[in-house]
Amino acid sequence: MLPLPATATRAKNTVTNIAMHSQAIRAGDHVWLSGQIPADAQGNLIRGSIADQTQAIIRNTDAILQEAGSGLDRVVKRANLGLCDRFGHYARVRGGV
Repeated sequence: MLPLPATATRAKNTVTNIAMHSQAIRAGDHVWLSGQIPADAQGNLIRGSIADQTQAIIRNTDAILQEAGSGLDRVVKRANLGLCDRFGHYARVRGGV
């Protein structure tokens, strides 16, 4: 079996990854995203609540997926989150998307 060609994706109006790696890689019908941070397109970190930060990450993730020809509705696995969500903020925000 021949390997699928891989294409890097860069969405406009999202933060450029600080570590200089691709925002996403598409190979065939699959898209793999790198980690996202709560930032605007200029790289300014969102300083609001955890809900504000989560919404920024979801907006950026959706924009990257759209650029790669996919979308949030096609996500198979969500990443493990590195946060302590004692008050359920992430679940409330994620439920609103």
